[in-house]
Amino acid sequence: VRVKRRLGSKTMELDALLVCKGVALINETKSSLNNRDVDGLAAKLETFDDFFPEYAGKRCVGIIASLYIDESVVRYATSQKILCMGMKDDTMRVLNPEAAQP
Repeated sequence: VRVKRRLGSKTMELDALLVCKGVALINETKSSLNNRDVDGLAAKLETFDDFFPEYAGKRCVGIIASLYIDESVVRYATSQKILCMGMKDDTMRVLNPEAAQP
């Protein structure tokens, strides 16, 4: 839950970070999503190892979550290899599991 790191004059803040064997799951949650939010998470994934060197070498998986995610944003996130979590029926679900394929 809410992780913040400083590297020189730069800061990275994550809504949630879960580290498992071989994988670091990086979550950003927004009230509404657009492609810029996906780009922002993709940028964090690119510099993750700089801010969290203790997890270097682990596979980083980005997850962006919101109650409702427009299908166009899901498609864009999939093209960026970022998972989307949104409401489906009565529960939060991964809307694009194919994005997690290495």
